[in-house]
Amino acid sequence: MNIFIGFIVVVWILTPAGYYSNLWDAETYPIASYQIFSVDGYIYNVTNVLDSHSHLNVTAYSIYGE
Repeated sequence: MNIFIGFIVVVWILTPAGYYSNLWDAETYPIASYQIFSVDGYIYNVTNVLDSHSHLNVTAYSIYGE
């Protein structure tokens, strides 16, 4: 019963309250998504920071942004 009540409090009360009150700029991002986002809320294009072997290109990463 404790786990069920904790689940209800966190998932159905605290998460929506934090999201819709824009806690930590939460409304910049969707609640659930499989995509990666930049700090300003746009979809992050991962291919811009990878080389031809799908390894991280640190130079391109520093240019494109974190």
